[in-house]
Amino acid sequence: MRARKLLTTLAFVVIAITSFIGQTRPAVAVPAGVKGWCTIVGPGTEQCGFGSALAACQKQHDVYAATANFYGYTAYGNRWYIKICRWKPGIGVILPTIVSFDCTNTTLTPDSPAGCQLLPQNDCKDNNGSTPTGDTGKPIDLVSGTKRFNAVDFETSDRSLRLSRSYSGLPWAGTPEKLADNPLGLANWQFDFQVELQIGPGWDVWNSVVVTFPRGTAIAFARQANGTMAPYTPSTYPRPQTNYTLTFNDTWPANLNNLRNAKTHWTLRDPDDNVWSLETFADAATGLFTIARPTQVVYRSGFKLTFVYGTSYQLTSITDNFGKQITFNWNMIDPTVVGGTGPAVPAAIKEAILPGGYKVKYTYDTVGSNTTGLPQADRLIKAEFVTSANA
Repeated sequence: MRARKLLTTLAFVVIAITSFIGQTRPAVAVPAGVKGWCTIVGPGTEQCGFGSALAACQKQHDVYAATANFYGYTAYGNRWYIKICRWKPGIGVILPTIVSFDCTNTTLTPDSPAGCQLLPQNDCKDNNGSTPTGDTGKPIDLVSGTKRFNAVDFETSDRSLRLSRSYSGLPWAGTPEKLADNPLGLANWQFDFQVELQIGPGWDVWNSVVVTFPRGTAIAFARQANGTMAPYTPSTYPRPQTNYTLTFNDTWPANLNNLRNAKTHWTLRDPDDNVWSLETFADAATGLFTIARPTQVVYRSGFKLTFVYGTSYQLTSITDNFGKQITFNWNMIDPTVVGGTGPAVPAAIKEAILPGGYKVKYTYDTVGSNTTGLPQADRLIKAEFVTSANA
């Protein structure tokens, strides 16, 4: 019996020593733009700002199992930014869970323990100025029932240039105004930089415009008597958002109904202090300037993306500060190929040509029947990465 007790004691000593290998560095100060290590300290309550995983695990232990022997943490696969806390289990002792490293208004670098980099990050920011609602693991928005997905098709090694796209099962269902048109991009998906300002039917009644975001959310602004743009929502909606601001950069026409007859320029500032420069382009079919798309975005870190468009207002390239570029080819709807008349208009992005000559090809299908003989991209069904050899 004494031998068994001795072996058990030695086993815990070995575990303790193993767990603390490489963990004895003192906690470091958490720099700006970094939440640091975070741990759960109560139901739905997270505490951040710990300078090390060890300190975060110690806090978790003190809250949930202060009487149990503390053994530090262990690795969580190859993810440096997640650790599993460890303490001695027993009857009535709450089991430990993970702690994680997090950033603030910056991008996490999961490939190496470099912490946070001030690079563009748009994911999960479009909360319309309110507290984000919870998601299930599928993921489904718990309030609206919207199914949401995100996928990264490409990113450079420094993560400065990337193709990250978003999907929403109920896109723009909660917008306080009618849209002028469906946002253009990847059919039912949108790249994260594809923000649009739309001058829709609401302009004729309330002088209001709508800004749509790739995750399927939207906000509205209305022109004030002094010419400024203020957040807007009808009385049947909740209070207006306050995290986004919009500025009209041109001279208002004497007759406001003529706003869609000429090119206009706008500036949108988002909750992360990123500044979007937007410009309306003539619709290839109507000739009206109803939709503004980004020509440039300057992120809070100073990082910048520049956007170039084709003759049919389709996005043709994005370029970052360092000269890295992605170009785009589109599926076009050209009625003349089936004996019709009218200009060719963009349907959806066909391929993205990446730095180095590689490509991402996008394939779509049609929902229902298509009797026009022209491409009808209703749903993205495949994103395929191809090399220059088999492109």
